[in-house]
Amino acid sequence: MEKPVSPPNLEGLRREIDDADRALLDQLERRFSAVERVKAVKQAGGKEAQQPMRPAREAQILRQLLARKPGIIPASLLVRLWRGIISSATSLQAKVTVHIGKDIEGDHGLRDIVRDHFPGLSLSIGANDTEVVGRLAASPFDVAAVKAEGDWIVPAIKNLGHGIHVMSVLPLLAPQGQPPRIIILGRAAAEPSGKDQTLIALAGEGQQAFKDAIWTLPAGGYRLSGLEGFLEEKNAVPAGAFMLGRCPQSLGGGT
Repeated sequence: MEKPVSPPNLEGLRREIDDADRALLDQLERRFSAVERVKAVKQAGGKEAQQPMRPAREAQILRQLLARKPGIIPASLLVRLWRGIISSATSLQAKVTVHIGKDIEGDHGLRDIVRDHFPGLSLSIGANDTEVVGRLAASPFDVAAVKAEGDWIVPAIKNLGHGIHVMSVLPLLAPQGQPPRIIILGRAAAEPSGKDQTLIALAGEGQQAFKDAIWTLPAGGYRLSGLEGFLEEKNAVPAGAFMLGRCPQSLGGGT
């Protein structure tokens, strides 16, 4: 006669969860200790090296984690957790404010996308995209989040000479080919991440999109397109167009 199987010991399972929590905390302490050392190295390297955000590096981290995550962990949870860790690490290195317009502040869906990407960072509300982009001139570390189809392109073009460019697009977990809902502007260095896009704007919303564009949308009197790859300006920009930045592509739909 077979011996009956004992029911799981709940107390034992709870102790296992507690052990996992303690291990997570230990690893977080290790990670943030490394961040403090990174900060010291950047400070020793001068002002230029102090920029706390590296969108390409952040995208690489998330892609690696998504590639190895167990099926039991939702992609949305993993990205949200690590965005919290990354934002906290950013705030340890420098004071960063995220500037948004009233159009995003009044749209709960868009505002949540921004808050999920920059949890814990201060938000500043501007009246319009011109004011929001203009506020970036006050700090080399701040970023602006603008509605992709808004009126941000003209003020962004005016500030290209000041190092302001597109550094990210949101949401991160978007299917390939889906246009972004939010554009992130800032001064973080543009670096290849391994799967990138180059954003090009053509005057006239009715302009025909580039035939090899990943996505395209109308924005503030321009036709905005994302082209595959980390392209050089001399090879990517036709006459009458503007390169607005190079940044990582979305991470995919995820589950």
